[in-house]
Amino acid sequence: MRRWGVLAVGLVTLSFGQILVTPAEAAEPWRIRLQAAWSSPQGDFREVDGDEVITAEFNSSFGFGLQIERMVSSRIGIEFGVLWSEPDVEVVIEEPPIRLELESPFRITPVILGVNYHLGSGGKTDFYIGPALAWVFYDDVVLDDPDFGRETLSVDDDYAWGATLGLDVNLTETGKWAFNGEIRWMKGSTDFKNPEGESRSVDVDPLYLTLGVTYRF
Repeated sequence: MRRWGVLAVGLVTLSFGQILVTPAEAAEPWRIRLQAAWSSPQGDFREVDGDEVITAEFNSSFGFGLQIERMVSSRIGIEFGVLWSEPDVEVVIEEPPIRLELESPFRITPVILGVNYHLGSGGKTDFYIGPALAWVFYDDVVLDDPDFGRETLSVDDDYAWGATLGLDVNLTETGKWAFNGEIRWMKGSTDFKNPEGESRSVDVDPLYLTLGVTYRF
């Protein structure tokens, strides 16, 4: 799976270089997108330590996103964006059954650089698809339980890679305003560390569904 991450890095890097050498053919090369987002992290955690079984599950949540895209040709756009979401995390010790509460939601903030290939740029509808690379900021996790007390797990920031499928539908005759919808999947992982320095790697693979508006200028 790591080789797909390397491929995504290469595609993004090569395409990003085009912005310095390729003039934009679009009359309005810039696009700003403001989005409401639904996030569903796919990576759960399960560990067996003797008779003790510990699981952690990420729950879906709502958030929002902001993107800026620069068209470097009639078909290729370079995207820079950020997404915010705060999924709840359920930590359960199965034997005996104990559910640990988080003091606050677990914030996930990917800062994204992507390359979009536009299948229908210039028409009423504009489908686009492309790879993306992100640096993901994770909040630390604070567990608070009457029996176990309060414990902070530090969480490492790390990179992730993924893909985007999106659609713009013009809302005006001039095409400056459009309805936007996206499906974005990302593949990443991070390390959770307890105060004793013990570390556990957890996959965090969020799926984002977003709806919003696009403004072209």
